[in-house]
Amino acid sequence: MAILFLTMYNVYMFMKLATVLSSVTKETLDAASKESLLKVAEVVVFSNGTLRANVTNEGPEEVEDIASIDVIVLYTVNASPPLPATYLLSFSYNVTSNGVWTVRRVFIDNYTYSYSEHPYLMPGETVEIEALLPSAPLKGSEGLLLVSTPSGTKAKRSFIVK
Repeated sequence: MAILFLTMYNVYMFMKLATVLSSVTKETLDAASKESLLKVAEVVVFSNGTLRANVTNEGPEEVEDIASIDVIVLYTVNASPPLPATYLLSFSYNVTSNGVWTVRRVFIDNYTYSYSEHPYLMPGETVEIEALLPSAPLKGSEGLLLVSTPSGTKAKRSFIVK
């Protein structure tokens, strides 16, 4: 009887410990996912392949280097027949070729800065990015912009090609 009681008590304590650990892990993961929040405030894509978007850091942590952000676009290519495409764009200091994105400016209150003046994104700041897509998008089609930081924070916003 004593062995049965001790076994039941150990199982009960193990289950209680597992519940506590699960709760703590969930809280830790939820807190970590909220540490650095991005928001794509607006996206404009033109049929000539130019993309402009504003991305705001709404989290408490800075993005240490704006150039480390991944910019991914999904859209329909203006081809015959129209084709779906997904591209990971490369960072460049200026937009001189297709498939690259750059920082047009960083907004801080009523001030604007270039990437060379302000290469990071503090909480509350907004970066305006510009890109030339690898292929011309189909006018009137829907697409998606996804931005992601090295820490795994993601934001997305859909758009209609103008």
